[in-house]
Amino acid sequence: MSIKRESAGSRTPNSCLLKHNDELARPLDFGDNIYASILVGYTVQWRLRVANLLKIALAGLVLAFFAAPLRAQVDEICGETGAVPWMNSSFVFGRINLIGFEGVKRLPKITVTLSERNGNEQRYTIDRSGNFCFRGVRANGGFLVVDMEGLEVGRQLLPTGMINEHRQDFSVINNNPVVSKPPSSISAKFAYKRTDDNEKTFQAAIAAERKKDAATAQKLYEGLVGDDPNDFYAWNRLGGLYFDRGELDKASAALERSISAIPEFVPSLLDLGRVRMLKKRFPDAIELLKKASSLEQGAPLAHRLLGEAYLLNRQGTLGVASLIEALRLDPKGMAECHLMIAKLYDAAGDKIKASREYRLFLVKVPDFKEREILERYIKENPEETP
Repeated sequence: MSIKRESAGSRTPNSCLLKHNDELARPLDFGDNIYASILVGYTVQWRLRVANLLKIALAGLVLAFFAAPLRAQVDEICGETGAVPWMNSSFVFGRINLIGFEGVKRLPKITVTLSERNGNEQRYTIDRSGNFCFRGVRANGGFLVVDMEGLEVGRQLLPTGMINEHRQDFSVINNNPVVSKPPSSISAKFAYKRTDDNEKTFQAAIAAERKKDAATAQKLYEGLVGDDPNDFYAWNRLGGLYFDRGELDKASAALERSISAIPEFVPSLLDLGRVRMLKKRFPDAIELLKKASSLEQGAPLAHRLLGEAYLLNRQGTLGVASLIEALRLDPKGMAECHLMIAKLYDAAGDKIKASREYRLFLVKVPDFKEREILERYIKENPEETP
């Protein structure tokens, strides 16, 4: 389990905003003779209305341009699963690519579990299409787990930012194709086989977490790692429980044990990086997150966290580079990176670049609750036009 909540300084949108209220008191200055000649005879109030309507229309066109392809994917995948993709619904969806199962008469049971940050879980058992779709949930820092015949074969952290539509695909490879039973081995980097008794204990701990009985879950995990100190996944979940209770030293120790057992287990590297940032051990956090981002180069969250650590360590150039990479990998899911970059530019006095980052953020997150503040900042610091 990855830690269920981020550090206070790591991803709260409000923390990325600057207090621009006193700057916003200055009147809007069009100051352009061309515009003045076009709008002659109109009142200032009418000009403002026209300008705002044009901006809203342009933002809508841009948003529709980027949203249409993803909406088509939602229609295709969620439509096949029987979930009606209403326009105002939210979805976490994707496809399990089954490789080497073409001649198998009976598919192994493959289940996708969505674990939300609030402890809720949903499960979906896939058919031969490989599609899964969770309706009415948002990607907001939870994670997806893929199990095959009860054995975990894949795990992926979800982006933050209350994303309405997020797609995540996985590949499950059958190493023994054209057989009539589930494969005896799978291509899974971090599959862990427990004894029957330990598996029962583990499942009981998961059930306790689902019921939000953290005390029982913690006790079960502690007993589990006491019996099997190499269970890196149990150490990871135990670290998450400690983190949620604010016991950062215990969380750190548990995550270190997870990494000691499996040094390349990226969820624990990311979680320990967060703990290091909270404890203001920024160079240590950077080393952990650099390793995580190199192991999972296509994981936007790893690059985003690395960017935050660089910024906290006053390494702005490296921080911006990592945040831009996160945005390249997941433009909408990592939209908050624009806020971090904007804050850096504003602190450096480059309000034009900050304004651009705020504008890009609002295109991707049009329902942001502090939208008016950002819009006023953008008006006060318009981007240069060629």
